[in-house]
Amino acid sequence: MSSAAPSASPQVLSLWSVPSRERVFRLARPLEVTVNAAADTVTCENPDLHLYGTGATLSHALAALYEDFAFLYTQFVESDDQLSPDGERLAQSLCAWVKAQEQHPATR
Repeated sequence: MSSAAPSASPQVLSLWSVPSRERVFRLARPLEVTVNAAADTVTCENPDLHLYGTGATLSHALAALYEDFAFLYTQFVESDDQLSPDGERLAQSLCAWVKAQEQHPATR
């Protein structure tokens, strides 16, 4: 599914890493992402972690989801701000998923 061709049923991808612009998150277990394609849009989501990405192609939708993951990790795990109970739960979930981080090869 490399284009935005319509799909009869959702596809599930298992991701072992999440490459964002600045770093790559190596995951402790596969992150299941549901992919839906419509006539002109592809969406990727993992509602449990509040991750969503949309784009004209699967590559663009995944890139948006990767950046969403990096944003949430930065905002909830690395932040010094006081978190709500829901924010704390999300931070704990994200920490449980990430086994390691490394600088993205393109930024070295």
